[in-house]
Amino acid sequence: MRFKARFIWLCVFLALLTCRQTDWSQSSQPVDFGVLVGKPAQPAVEIAYSQYIGLAGLRDQLETPNLVIGPSIEFTLNKYLGIELDALRKSVQYRNTFNNTSQTGTETLHGSWWEFPIMGKVRLSQGNVHPFALGGFSFYRTSLHDDYTYTELAGPNVGKMTSISNSLMLNGKNGGLVIGGGLVIPASHFRIEPQLRYTRWSSYQPGPAWYDNPNQFDFLLGFAFRP
Repeated sequence: MRFKARFIWLCVFLALLTCRQTDWSQSSQPVDFGVLVGKPAQPAVEIAYSQYIGLAGLRDQLETPNLVIGPSIEFTLNKYLGIELDALRKSVQYRNTFNNTSQTGTETLHGSWWEFPIMGKVRLSQGNVHPFALGGFSFYRTSLHDDYTYTELAGPNVGKMTSISNSLMLNGKNGGLVIGGGLVIPASHFRIEPQLRYTRWSSYQPGPAWYDNPNQFDFLLGFAFRP
């Protein structure tokens, strides 16, 4: 509830800030539309195991997503300041196998991760090619499924195969801070923006559970145009 209240107040603040600006070209607000593509430096989620997990004969693999992609919109406030809103998607893929004296089987986690940064954008110099800095708040939503299949190796049900599929929720508050920076490179009818972002999620909770990776770096390439 506290997170939702903060997010609502942030949206209200940004709306008021936008409405009070008077340095717009042609008495209207310049709006840029674009897309961001890139490569995450690490998986979006992590798992904290029990201290006894080694007894289960676990071998696991948590894959780093190959791609982050999504739309972007930027509201220009004046020649130095702007507000950028993004919606970025990453895939989640995890697989483990286990083999012990009582069971053998596999677990597969798959799904999607969406994050929604709301950031202030500052132009750091004049000129066609110029650096910029970003900073703001981000939250995420996930759609994850955990598929679990195992075969009994001992006991009265030896040889029996069981399959279980569940939706999975992450431990955490779904919010964090994001900072970044990059370059604006004009092209013929659009601009290119290579950039690096760091997001610090605030929801890490020790203990055996799935949670968001608290430190995330993303290498992004933006393409934007103004209608």
